[in-house]
Amino acid sequence: MQRITRYPLHIKNILESTQEDHADRRPLREALERAEELCSQVNEGVREKENSDRLEWIQSHVQCEGVTENLVFNSLTNCLGPRKLLHSGKVYKIKSNKELWAFLFNDFLLLTHAAKQFSSSGPDKLFSTKNNTQLKMYKPPVFLNEVLVKLPDPSSEEPFFHISHIDRVYSLKTENINERTAWVQKIKAASEDFLETDKKKREKAYQARSLKASGIGRLLVTILEATELKSCKSNGEFYKHSYIQWQEKGCEPFGNTWIST
Repeated sequence: MQRITRYPLHIKNILESTQEDHADRRPLREALERAEELCSQVNEGVREKENSDRLEWIQSHVQCEGVTENLVFNSLTNCLGPRKLLHSGKVYKIKSNKELWAFLFNDFLLLTHAAKQFSSSGPDKLFSTKNNTQLKMYKPPVFLNEVLVKLPDPSSEEPFFHISHIDRVYSLKTENINERTAWVQKIKAASEDFLETDKKKREKAYQARSLKASGIGRLLVTILEATELKSCKSNGEFYKHSYIQWQEKGCEPFGNTWIST
């Protein structure tokens, strides 16, 4: 894995040491592009594997009691493709100082709490296979197309922020300003992406329905046999286009079309 990621650097160093008019420069540039593309694919594969592993960890460590439908974390979303874990960490309720573990996915935010308090120095330790901590869902999933994130006072040094969801407001705080900034930015970005993707999907579906309803299109008809054709011009010629009624064999007429003659 580490050797593959070093290929572009090695090829780039060779390319920089190769004269402009040398015959090897073009193959080296092509090799550099291929190596960078390979590294990108490898990195994407690693990220997908890590994301899948963490979703499976959440599935086995979070008890989702009270949800009407079975919540499968490692699955497809309604309009955003595969579910992705964007951010996770510890937050607190402002009033009670209750410790919560938050998981931000690309389609919803999930707040949980631990049955027994435990310490974690980072996401790697949280998602460790040795970590047998069981979490319980604190509230139903907060879907990101229905949220609004607010800061009580942008100039405040207190790491507070509020999440408004329909008729409920979650007042939360983090351990420092940097963590608050990260949560606010990531929730806003995910919410905007969700809304924009959902909007495009609805517009596409509306356009498809409109085209289907309007019947816009052309139909090419080839006449193999015809009887009792009448001329449309006084000189006995047919117009370029003729208007006929068409039907399926053995059925009543149900449509009309223009045909070329």
